[in-house]
Amino acid sequence: MTELEGLTFATATGFSPGPVREMLKAGGGRYQDICGPDIGSIMASLGWSFLTTPLCVTALDEHGHAVAAGWAAPSSHGEAGGINLSYAAAPQAEGRGLALLTTSLAIVEISRRLEIPEPARVHAQYRVENARSAALAARLGLSADPGLTVDCELPGERMLGSDKPGAWIPDLNAPTRQQRIVGSSGSWPEVLERARNRVGELEASWVDFAAGRHVARARERV
Repeated sequence: MTELEGLTFATATGFSPGPVREMLKAGGGRYQDICGPDIGSIMASLGWSFLTTPLCVTALDEHGHAVAAGWAAPSSHGEAGGINLSYAAAPQAEGRGLALLTTSLAIVEISRRLEIPEPARVHAQYRVENARSAALAARLGLSADPGLTVDCELPGERMLGSDKPGAWIPDLNAPTRQQRIVGSSGSWPEVLERARNRVGELEASWVDFAAGRHVARARERV
């Protein structure tokens, strides 16, 4: 059960709307699978391409600070298509179920905006050591998928002097290193049904951050 009192929810088209960008910047190395220094090299190794800009759903606290976010993005991999999921939670939101909830909301909302062709798969990929991501993927209805395992050879990297998440450049003098990426997947109808059941009758208004308006406060437990 997720306690929602005092939270607001908002949608945005894009990877890092303002409050999310601030959460990611403050996380240090916490969000390696979202905007780590080697995420560009990892994405190139995975071979997925986003077909549209990701949809981001954010949970905001009473001060307007992002405490969790979930992303859903139509993507392709060769002949295959699907929905790529990502998720993140701030340290103070751990154990509250908010990454699970925001990702479920993103799944439901993208189903309203797009016609997802069948048979589509839903997938999430993460570093092999990221047990939290694997556990959350399972709660979303995804199962371990050996076909999503990729061994990446990554360059050493350093951070650019920028306030943008993911603004990194390679350090050509650093040795390369190996990183195993694993993943989970599930069928779109089953994952969508599970997300709808989890969201239930959540009372929240959906607006883009760019609209400059506040969203309604959630007043129920999910």
